[in-house]
Amino acid sequence: MESNAEESFLSRRFHDIGTGTDTLELLNRAGEAIAAGLDIDVLVQLVVDVGIELSGAAYGAFFYNRLDASGVYRLYGVPESVFADFPLPPDPTVLVSTDHNQGIVRCDDIQTDPRYARHIAPHLGLSAGSLPVRSYLAVPVKSRADEVLGGLFFAHPAPGIFNRRCERAVTSVAALAAVALDNARLYRSAQSEMDDRLRAQSALRESEAKFRAITDSMPQIVWSSQADGTDDYYNSRWFEYTGLPLDSYGEEGWALVLHPEDRERAWNLWLDALALGIPYQDEYRLRRYDGVYRWVLERAMPIRDDATGRVVRWLGTCTDIDEQVRARSTLANDNDALERQVDQRTVELADTTVRLNTEVRERARVEEALRQAQKMEALGQLTGGVAHDFNNLLTVVIGNLETLQRRLDSGQPVDTTQLRKLVASAARGAERAATLTQRLLAFARRQPLAPTPLDINRLVADMSDLLRRTLGEQIELISVFDDALWMTQADRNQLENATLNLAVNARDAMPGGGRLTIRTFNQTIDAAQARNHPDVAAGRYVVISVTDTGVGMDAEVQARAIEPFFTTKEIGSGTGLGLSQVYGFLKQSGGHLRIESRSGAGTTVSMLLPQLKTSPPLARVVPLPALETGTPRGRPDEHILVVEDDADVRQHSINILQELGYGVLGAADASVALDLLERHPDISLLFTDIGLPGGMNGTQLAQVASQRRIQQGRPALKVLLTSAYARNALVDGTFDADVHLISKPFTYVSLGAKVRETIDKPTGSDSAGKDAGRILIVEDEALVRMFAVDSLEDEGFQVEQAENGAQALALLTALNPQIGAVIVDLGLPDRPGDQIAAEMRQLRADLPILIASGRSEKELRERFSLDGRVGIMVKPFTGPMLIAALEQLGIRSPRALTGK
Repeated sequence: MESNAEESFLSRRFHDIGTGTDTLELLNRAGEAIAAGLDIDVLVQLVVDVGIELSGAAYGAFFYNRLDASGVYRLYGVPESVFADFPLPPDPTVLVSTDHNQGIVRCDDIQTDPRYARHIAPHLGLSAGSLPVRSYLAVPVKSRADEVLGGLFFAHPAPGIFNRRCERAVTSVAALAAVALDNARLYRSAQSEMDDRLRAQSALRESEAKFRAITDSMPQIVWSSQADGTDDYYNSRWFEYTGLPLDSYGEEGWALVLHPEDRERAWNLWLDALALGIPYQDEYRLRRYDGVYRWVLERAMPIRDDATGRVVRWLGTCTDIDEQVRARSTLANDNDALERQVDQRTVELADTTVRLNTEVRERARVEEALRQAQKMEALGQLTGGVAHDFNNLLTVVIGNLETLQRRLDSGQPVDTTQLRKLVASAARGAERAATLTQRLLAFARRQPLAPTPLDINRLVADMSDLLRRTLGEQIELISVFDDALWMTQADRNQLENATLNLAVNARDAMPGGGRLTIRTFNQTIDAAQARNHPDVAAGRYVVISVTDTGVGMDAEVQARAIEPFFTTKEIGSGTGLGLSQVYGFLKQSGGHLRIESRSGAGTTVSMLLPQLKTSPPLARVVPLPALETGTPRGRPDEHILVVEDDADVRQHSINILQELGYGVLGAADASVALDLLERHPDISLLFTDIGLPGGMNGTQLAQVASQRRIQQGRPALKVLLTSAYARNALVDGTFDADVHLISKPFTYVSLGAKVRETIDKPTGSDSAGKDAGRILIVEDEALVRMFAVDSLEDEGFQVEQAENGAQALALLTALNPQIGAVIVDLGLPDRPGDQIAAEMRQLRADLPILIASGRSEKELRERFSLDGRVGIMVKPFTGPMLIAALEQLGIRSPRALTGK
């Protein structure tokens, strides 16, 4: 039955298409439909449907000749559900043959075909789930370029369905399909290109619209040109500014409005920019719509291709800068005018300067003449005052001596009582002359001073009884002390005299009685205050002020108050040297005098003395033992060298000292004195004038002689200095503890007492030799310090140790009387050793100091040559070298002294 049904179907089918007429008609209709279609999916479906109709196949499909991303062939010609789960054969040789252009494949029974039936069971060459296929026909679809686009595939479950006529018909359909597919692909590509071009044109129109909107909103003229400089765009500002019509592009329009004088330069610059491809910039005048030429600034930048760097376009702007240019021109004109004015003014100023310089020179000449006249007047007043007072004093001295001489020469019996009165009167006159001389030296700031650290509160308190006796009962004395008063340094005797002078002046200003107030306080003068008083230096001062309630001084008297011999007192009531002496003493001590007064309102006179920067312990004042009878005498074994260039004064001093029992030698200058000191080592006192001839003064002689004594290991040389007027010898008035001072003129009694005091006072080296005390060593290197301590303790010394300068100064302040000597390393961590030595010298003037350093010994000795109490020890050193260096300073070890 099955075989008969198949034969009946085939016979009807062949009958339908047997004549070929239906086939051609169907192909014609299909060709028309296929040719009219441009949708590829619709075309493929139509081609498959026509193929099924012509071949009588049960199934049909079109497969593209490629795989998609999932690797599955694209199937067409039947609903998707038919092929949804259709698996490919394990070896799709049928498809491969067609796709690879191996021609038409037709098979009557694919299950028995030896080319494809490789698996007999269970599926007979097909995959599991395959459609029931027996008859198979595959025809390739080729493009005009003979490219296989895909294949038409038809199948039927019955065998032997497809014959040659079916094959030709399907081949014709494949040809129609190839043409239609080529056309559709070309159409789709053209459509895509057209869509892309339309989108690009739309984007370009939108971009141009934005560009125009932006440029039209700008206040500047904006333009664009091609690579060769041909203008192709101006924004609306160009036409608004120039008034040119909208078609006025290019060089012609630009040339119409460009100022003729600027045209050639601007055009040449533009050609250079085009040729070199560099930015263009120029200023020129452009005619505005109203015919006015205005200055504009034009800039243009080349736009380059990113890949080649070639200039493809120019974009430029044109900005109106007429106001800026005119302002610049105005400024330039103003500058020129200003320069001319400056030149003219400079000439005028030069003329004025010449005139002023002439006037200044003339004024300086007049002022110098006035100062010279004032100097001569002051000198005349001074010499007149000196001559007046000295004439009075010399009258007393000479008159009494002349009377004495006349009575001695008369040959008559001498009344010794009368002679003593004459001598006493002459001596009083000489003493008054000596006092006058000291006051003159004080005013001239040339008196010898011996400053020491002072507690001003203590000094004023000690003077209270003297002041009360001097002031009298009519004057009330009030003292107001600052409990936190700083220390100062000054000559104690001179400061007492100055304070007494001020008190006497205050008393005389209160003839009917009154109140005198002495106040002490601290005062700091800053730089601003110092600028208002040129003679006052900025710094910290200790002040003693003396205030009275007396008659006061007017401005004229106050201005002349310190002039020597100027006085408002009656003749014979004062010399006029009191304030001038105080002023000179303060200036020589680094201080100042301040006077505040008003007529009828009293006067305040203040003495300002510099604060002592270090705070040493006050030296304990040991009074000299009272003499039982007369002047203290010497012994013949106590030898004194007198150095004085004035022969009469030298002989007078020698006579006094010999009369007092001393052995005495004399010398006229320092060189002779040094020779005598070398030849007479038993000289124990050097009595020398400060002012000596020959290039070495008395203080320098004392230093050299003392240094030689120390280097020779001999006892220290004691020195007594004297001076009448030593302009250049007194540097700061500070002397070593073994150096003493007596002022000229001196008397028999004063010289005898001072010589005895100087000889009897123990020196620093003497006290150290008798009592070694303690040695302070200042060394930052621990090993060096330990070695030095061991060496010193082996010799019986007690040793104090310090690692830096701060510790050393603290120890010396606390143990000052007990420290016999100090060993100082020159290189300390907190400050240099020589600075420490200087500060120690202020704490103890007689302190022996041994400097230890690795530097050149010659350099160190030159550096410390002026201090006779300083020794040098060069590193590295041994224990014996250390002990020997101390002995050169007069410090003998306890073991050497005891012999143990």
